[in-house]
Amino acid sequence: MLKEIARYFARRIGAFFYKLVEQGEKHVIAKENRKLIQSSKNCSPDLRINGRVKKFSGFENAVIEKNVHIGDNVHIRAEGGLFIGENTHISRNFVCYTMNHDYEGKRLPIDDNDVHKPVHIGKNVWIGMNVVVAPGTTIEDGVIVGAGCTVAGHVPALSIIGNPKYRTLKMRDEEHYNRLEREEKYGGISGRPVED
Repeated sequence: MLKEIARYFARRIGAFFYKLVEQGEKHVIAKENRKLIQSSKNCSPDLRINGRVKKFSGFENAVIEKNVHIGDNVHIRAEGGLFIGENTHISRNFVCYTMNHDYEGKRLPIDDNDVHKPVHIGKNVWIGMNVVVAPGTTIEDGVIVGAGCTVAGHVPALSIIGNPKYRTLKMRDEEHYNRLEREEKYGGISGRPVED
């Protein structure tokens, strides 16, 4: 009986401290997000990032209008330019790239040259969770993007989209690929030259 009482109190005390740490973590995350938002002249001060920012590089190249909400665990590379229109709401685990490595460069599979392609997300857009937006994408006003989509290219206004089965976008230049393969021109991390 005494062991059961001790276990009960141990669980209650453990739960109390867990909640305390969780609330402290949320406070720290909210403070870091406010600091990030305040660091930009191009973003509305009422931007809400509701959770952790895994990465948001190139923030100075982002223009984010009023009443935009971005969910937890966001990963954005905005170096190539990013626009998000007013009243747009983005769920958690959002990934957006405005740049890519050059796959037609000097090494395989990629080299370390950055190719910038801005992303434009219009106003009144709803983006579900686990969505990936590719470089150069334009999502017009009023679009709804279903959970788990990979979005590339142009999405017309008022569209409601989901992912179909994959499709081939284009083919690599076979001659270029084979030449680099013969010459053993391979890239290391992020396409940088492999050191001998």
